[in-house]
Amino acid sequence: MQLSQAERDGAAGFMDHINGFRKKVEDIRNARNVDNIHFRLSDDDNIGRNIFFGNHVSCCNSIESTYAGYSAPMHLLNNYNRGIELVDNYENSYGNSLCHFTNIDGKLTFVIDSFEANGKLGSDPIVTKHLLDFSKQVCKAMGREDAQIMIGPNYNNMSKEGLKLTKGHTIKVLGESPERTYCDSIGGKVSPEDFDKTHENRNMYEIE
Repeated sequence: MQLSQAERDGAAGFMDHINGFRKKVEDIRNARNVDNIHFRLSDDDNIGRNIFFGNHVSCCNSIESTYAGYSAPMHLLNNYNRGIELVDNYENSYGNSLCHFTNIDGKLTFVIDSFEANGKLGSDPIVTKHLLDFSKQVCKAMGREDAQIMIGPNYNNMSKEGLKLTKGHTIKVLGESPERTYCDSIGGKVSPEDFDKTHENRNMYEIE
């Protein structure tokens, strides 16, 4: 039986996550206490660190990924997203997400596209709370305290406590990408033309 391109892409992405879990076995043993870590925005000028953004948490957009590795440099070139990192005082990365402003159902929304973390930290409700609090600080710093906050539907290694999955949203990402990239909230692998479109019937996590 011959697989379709979508099925081959899905299998490749699945294997990337399986290989990532191998790394996380050791991370689970060594994960730090949540008291020693904090959230920050990624530094756009630190290209050497940012191009390996996905590698820090064995994400499917890590530079060597067979599924979405092509998107690693694109996240440095597009103008629509920014990274949020969970780091310790030595700048070791324990989790991250690519975030962006989007119109969802006609309302400005700060989207945490997906959040992936190493070890047991991702399942700690305190990490989810701090992630949401930091996202609110980002909105305030940008003069958009009115923005609602939502989380993408897939690949979230985090506690869902205080969140609910809602369906049927209409999404229009604010910004563009010069080449194909990866944006989970509007379908994963996307082309530049997808940023001109309004995407319907999308699932998202909202704060209860």
